[in-house]
Amino acid sequence: MANMLDIQHRLDHQLSDASHEVLSLAQSMQGQSPTMDDLFTFKNALRKEAVSNLADNQLSSLKHNLTRSIIESIS
Repeated sequence: MANMLDIQHRLDHQLSDASHEVLSLAQSMQGQSPTMDDLFTFKNALRKEAVSNLADNQLSSLKHNLTRSIIESIS
């Protein structure tokens, strides 16, 4: 189970970093007219956040299904 905890920790860290990057970019562009490069950077940050969120959700689903299977096999 230690490997699962390590994976969860890394995914949480990646999601936190991605969310922070999106927030920082949004705040830095506030009140300005963004350039195409700014929009491209922001879009990539949003994509990283979405992928991190998807991976985190998939791991949660995997843990739930694994736990359910173990409980059902015991019953």
